[in-house]
Amino acid sequence: MSWIRDDWRLKLLALGLAVLMLGAVAFSQNPPTSKTLQLFIGYTGVPAGLVVVNPPARTTVTVTGLADLVSAANPGNTVVAADLAKVSAGTAVKVNLIGKSVIPNLTVQTTPVVLNIDQFTSPQANLDIYAVSVHIEAKAGTTSRQVVLVDSTPSTPPPNCYRITGIAIDPAAVVVTGPPDALTNITTITLPGVDLSHSTSTTTFKVTIPYPDTVTGPVGTARVTYSISQNPNCASPSP
Repeated sequence: MSWIRDDWRLKLLALGLAVLMLGAVAFSQNPPTSKTLQLFIGYTGVPAGLVVVNPPARTTVTVTGLADLVSAANPGNTVVAADLAKVSAGTAVKVNLIGKSVIPNLTVQTTPVVLNIDQFTSPQANLDIYAVSVHIEAKAGTTSRQVVLVDSTPSTPPPNCYRITGIAIDPAAVVVTGPPDALTNITTITLPGVDLSHSTSTTTFKVTIPYPDTVTGPVGTARVTYSISQNPNCASPSP
């Protein structure tokens, strides 16, 4: 074993340099990068008694991460939302947006939006109950709005040394119909997770769209396509 002990410092230095060079080569093939996306804004948690007047429908976000992951980011797998649970009425209320992608290891950078939030008061009428009789007939109504379909985290990830590099959802959004109170807080619908434990290449799943109670949509299923490739930084993929 003397060959191990001889010049061990030089051998250790050579090993360290080899590891650094290997990392540099892998890093140069898949460098960090960024790109911008135009996304619909989902507004949630509007307090009772407040109404948002003409809020912006879209915003521009910056997605950053490794090049192969950033290239796969799109409006079908990246969302942005505004939580209005703690806002107060005002003409220039600044609200931070929260961006998220179902592709791991991506950062979604957002900029705040400025909203006009007003107080909602129900009209009142002073009636002389001895002079008039009032007949009130309530009818149930429906309304429609577009919501984005969002992929959830897979129930089981791909095999060892394989990773998700892209997700596409078809359709990316649906127009839902239902009572106005049921649609108030619906901005996205999360699709059920799928099992990727046996997937080592591009795979498509047909999943049921879980519409909330009393809400309907034009289609019952969506196609979710996962792009899966071998991780270049992993040397021993599963068979």
